[in-house]
Amino acid sequence: MNEAPPIISPLPAPSHKDRRTGLILFGIFEILLGALCLLMVGFMFLGQMMLARTSGAPMHIQTLIPALITYVALAAAFVWLGVGSIQCRRWARALLLILSWYWLGVGLVTVPMMAWLMPRILASAPPGGQALPPGVMTMIVVFQIVFMSVLLVIIPGGLVLFYRSRHVKDTCDARDPVPRWTDACPLPLLGVACLVWSGAAFMLVMPLTGLAMLPFFGALVTGLPGTLLMLVMAAAFLWIGQSWYRQRVAGWWALLCGIIVFAISGAITFSRVDMIEVYKKLGYPQAQIDLIQQQNWLTSDFMMWSSLIWVLPMLGYLLWAKRFFRTASPGR
Repeated sequence: MNEAPPIISPLPAPSHKDRRTGLILFGIFEILLGALCLLMVGFMFLGQMMLARTSGAPMHIQTLIPALITYVALAAAFVWLGVGSIQCRRWARALLLILSWYWLGVGLVTVPMMAWLMPRILASAPPGGQALPPGVMTMIVVFQIVFMSVLLVIIPGGLVLFYRSRHVKDTCDARDPVPRWTDACPLPLLGVACLVWSGAAFMLVMPLTGLAMLPFFGALVTGLPGTLLMLVMAAAFLWIGQSWYRQRVAGWWALLCGIIVFAISGAITFSRVDMIEVYKKLGYPQAQIDLIQQQNWLTSDFMMWSSLIWVLPMLGYLLWAKRFFRTASPGR
């Protein structure tokens, strides 16, 4: 008697759409962004050479060091994360989502601010002492705003929409089933931890460049005291970042107090210190200081209000993020 063949149940269909192709394409795009960041380093050197040639002053690379470090770090990050995206790594998806949110947040602040500042900068520093025709000035401003909107809003917005997709997350989880260090912390807390750790790295590097200067309750702290203060802040940032990563509420309180103290310190300092003094202590060449004075937009009042305005969204984010600390176990 013939036995009936066993019934083989079909494999369950995946609950998500496979986004591996998208992860590869976005990864290639991010590697290209890394190359663009390196290209910006070359443009900065070119700009410094042109300024030195027109002013007759020697090149002064020291003032470019913070921006150079930033672009080189971004280039390395984009290439590293782009490769991770091509490999569908879950840590790459988490970090790219965090980086894209940073990028978008900067753009949402920068683009309106530049739309307000650009006409004033062009009007206050006309080339050759002659004012630009209104039509030319409008065209330059519109081009700059459109370009910055694409670079600082549309591109990071597209990255956010892609990497926050459930299908992208599930694709990375399926193709990279091993738990990664980014899985041990909620993304809103991991984002703050990465930002604070980046600040710690910046504080450690700046003294090596000779640009160790911090506003401190009405004074500009430079030299050895500035270096020591930066090292202390770097240690504090490292601890705060680790506390946020471990979901320890003490880190939340420390960051809250730090934000308030920095805002008050910055407001007091820039209400008393002229920005030209800041540029001189940073070692800016006189030709560049004269150009800044001619443009006359980065004033002490502007810096004072900037020190205060950013506090409100930061405090709002901290209050929203505090809910994630409540889910932490007592021993963490």
